[in-house]
Amino acid sequence: MFKKERKLKRVMPILMAVIMLVTLMAPTTYAYEKIDMSKPVSLTVEFTNGPKVEGMEFRAYRVASVDEDANFAFTDVFGGYGVAMPDDQAGYRALAETLSGYIARDGIAPTAKATTDENGMAQFGEQEKGLYLILADRYKNPKDEMTYIVSPSLIALPNSTDGNSWIYDVVISPKYTSVPPIPDTPGTIDINVIKVWSGEANKDKRPTYVYAELICDGQVVDTVTLNSGNNWRHTWTGLDPNKTYNVTEKEVPTGYTVTITRDGNTYTMNNYSGDVPPKTPPETPKLPQTGQLWWPVPILAAAGLAFIIAGKLRREAA
Repeated sequence: MFKKERKLKRVMPILMAVIMLVTLMAPTTYAYEKIDMSKPVSLTVEFTNGPKVEGMEFRAYRVASVDEDANFAFTDVFGGYGVAMPDDQAGYRALAETLSGYIARDGIAPTAKATTDENGMAQFGEQEKGLYLILADRYKNPKDEMTYIVSPSLIALPNSTDGNSWIYDVVISPKYTSVPPIPDTPGTIDINVIKVWSGEANKDKRPTYVYAELICDGQVVDTVTLNSGNNWRHTWTGLDPNKTYNVTEKEVPTGYTVTITRDGNTYTMNNYSGDVPPKTPPETPKLPQTGQLWWPVPILAAAGLAFIIAGKLRREAA
């Protein structure tokens, strides 16, 4: 019994030291502050979360402005698509998918472009403050023959890691999937679209049909009618897997907003009817960062090390 107590006494100072290390590495929490609108912001995309892919072009679209209290307002270009500003990360992911389809369909020009260098870094440099959608075309890397498909990402400039202090030089790493070389005789894929209605404010005015568009490499290749007769869904079959596809709603019904989410090759087109809650300065701003900000990496690594050491010491003390 006393032997165990002596071991635990030796263990505790080590555990406390590890906990202090993790705490010191965490971002400092400041009192809530307003965005410094006079301070410049910049954006860098890192495509280094695996191979350092060189020559991949990223495009940035400024979809909303931001004020000093972190309130967003859609720009004139994107304000007419029947979308609403979300208030959580799932909503921002859906908004990124939704807007990427309309950008492809309408050929909207990006605010800025940047290409990755030999270190996988795409430097956009100084940009105007606001909310940005980051896109990239599927890219076949000549070095490993892998095809990289980047997920649409929304990022706020400036951004915040703790809801209080602001980062003005933002670095993100977008999420992506990699596809090995496709055989000479590739198969085909199917794409599904499902229509969902949410909210009751305009239920009595709900339209009896809507149009869904299939976008292939920036071109509308098919438009289908969704209604109760086909259970508000459709499947496009026999599609080329080497192409890039989006699904959009041709016209958003009056009184509704639209969000489009993607799960594999299934797109869910949701029309919401109801009042969108007014945006007020939150105590802790929920900023979009559907790409990975790099600040958590060393903290998580240190925390993992702390748990490993704690487990080992606990077994020795037993």
